[in-house]
Amino acid sequence: LLVLNDPLEITDNVAPICLPSANTMFNSSNCIVTGWGVDNDGSGNKSIGSVLRKLHLPLVDFNKCQEEFQKDQRLGPNFNLHSSFICTGRDLDDTCSRTGNGGSPLVCPLQDDSGKYVQIGITSWGIGCSDRPSAYSSVIAAREWINTTSAAFPITFHRKSE
Repeated sequence: LLVLNDPLEITDNVAPICLPSANTMFNSSNCIVTGWGVDNDGSGNKSIGSVLRKLHLPLVDFNKCQEEFQKDQRLGPNFNLHSSFICTGRDLDDTCSRTGNGGSPLVCPLQDDSGKYVQIGITSWGIGCSDRPSAYSSVIAAREWINTTSAAFPITFHRKSE
């Protein structure tokens, strides 16, 4: 959670995202993760990417995700994925999610086709550029903590005047 010193100014490109409840219905086949990632200049020098990118990702069933992680030699057959994680599959455009996106939002469209999205996850970890799923901290699993913690801070928004 971020606590800002100044109110957030709502613009065409800046707006708060809704958080889901346990019964929120969203489209799990076309979620989006955005992030700057890390650029590598080929000589080993890394820097934060200069272009904000987005990937379209499908969610993967929890049990299927755990099975896939258990196939990885580094994690092994005894690996147990904690229930506070959700998983996505490979990018629908078949590109690899880049390193350096930790903490980036994972959002999914509501099923009602309203064009609204909810943030269901926070980028956490994955196993390189492989066919294995990527793991995200579940916003739904953390919702009680989010509500309790954020209740201590006033929320103020200002809409930018036209």
